[in-house]
Amino acid sequence: VLDRQMREVVRRVAALFPTAIISGRGRDKVEAFVQLKELCYAGSHGMDIAGPQIGLNGAVAADMAFQPAAHFKPLIDRVYTELRTRLAGIPGSTVEHNNFCVSAHYRNCCSERWHEVVAVVEEIVAVNPELLMTRGRKVVEIRPKVAWHKGTALDHLLGVLGLRGAADVVALYIGDDHTDEDAFKVLNDTKQGFGVLVSTKIRDTAAAYTVRDPSEVQAFLQALIAWGETEHNGWLFNSAGQAINPHAAPSTHGTSSPQQSSLHWSQPQPHWGRPQPLTNGHAHPAGRVEPGHARAATGAWHATSGRGVAPVVC
Repeated sequence: VLDRQMREVVRRVAALFPTAIISGRGRDKVEAFVQLKELCYAGSHGMDIAGPQIGLNGAVAADMAFQPAAHFKPLIDRVYTELRTRLAGIPGSTVEHNNFCVSAHYRNCCSERWHEVVAVVEEIVAVNPELLMTRGRKVVEIRPKVAWHKGTALDHLLGVLGLRGAADVVALYIGDDHTDEDAFKVLNDTKQGFGVLVSTKIRDTAAAYTVRDPSEVQAFLQALIAWGETEHNGWLFNSAGQAINPHAAPSTHGTSSPQQSSLHWSQPQPHWGRPQPLTNGHAHPAGRVEPGHARAATGAWHATSGRGVAPVVC
């Protein structure tokens, strides 16, 4: 659940850095839940993208609308109707329309019936070669068979924002679902930034770092805010430490020194499946890369399961 305190933390992050939500849920649902106009939103696993209504640093927000699977909408609508009809007799199952994909949840099904939900989804996909089935936590999804996922959505956003390949940009992506691995891999392949896995369990991952739960994510975001409010943030200050927009830049009076508040980024060693812990906003693998006046491109949230929304930075 996104509480008031976390919403304010995300709002402050978005006031300092370009911020986006990449979610498996429908974009309209996520926008209604988060209620922040400063963010980019990418719903349906990135297949439904819209830019912020309020631009960064006082700028006019650009039109970033993009729907790579728009022509699949009528088919997805028909599949949703069929799935609701066929699963109506399975207690505990629910069907969710996420605009460009459909989710069949079986978290509340008894152990003897959940496999029937999966079987129905498999049958529908088998007779619709344009579609594919993916699995999540206690959920199976039907999606268009297009080369698009959270990783390609992340790369698309970086490109639209003019940040792809920029040497002074560090992109961060925080997620807890296996579908977030696509974004982690993109950041690994492009060397554009780092993935952060939210998990208390040991598992294979392409993420470079890990936090245990949303409270640790919030602590990390608060440390990011502290760094972002110093003159080291290239989104708000030029190389001389002068505010790009004096009316939008936060006051640094009374804040800690750059040495005290800057985030210390470390270049991870290549070790698949062994992410490094983030503690108190600092990461500590071998080698260290400090961004100096680098700009940090960040995203905010990612909805992954029936439990609601899990913190994401991208």
